[in-house]
Amino acid sequence: MQKKLGLLSSLALIMLFYLIWRDPSGTAGLFKDFFGAIGDFLGSFWDKISTFVESL
Repeated sequence: MQKKLGLLSSLALIMLFYLIWRDPSGTAGLFKDFFGAIGDFLGSFWDKISTFVESL
């Protein structure tokens, strides 16, 4: 299991370096949009949870 996980993380790191090498600004936009979407989701989730708790 450890070897498979290490191989998978190594391949992901190689893919990341390849994407940055080929298109740095596009890769930056990709990560910005990805983490922005995660932040929006967590913010919305937190608002809905707090609204639910307040209504109890």
